[in-house]
Amino acid sequence: MSDINVVIGAPQNISVVIKNETEFVVKTNEQGPQGLQGNPLGKWKAAYNGATSYELYDIVEYQGSSYIAKGDTTGNIPTNVTFWELHVSK
Repeated sequence: MSDINVVIGAPQNISVVIKNETEFVVKTNEQGPQGLQGNPLGKWKAAYNGATSYELYDIVEYQGSSYIAKGDTTGNIPTNVTFWELHVSK
């Protein structure tokens, strides 16, 4: 059986896709909440340097592991979980 698409009009603008006798998907055109701003893929900055200013999603290497900045930070070592999240462990 091929997909059958049924559209229910305004105001909800809901679409029901019938996959087969036992499966269907209900879709809506409503938009979800805005996500975090910035580059979610991160920016590689090489080895951590305490004098360098880092921004959200910057990635550094520190003692053999890599860490992602949770926001703007300067002088906070990557093991400080307030400012950094472990990305890849040694």
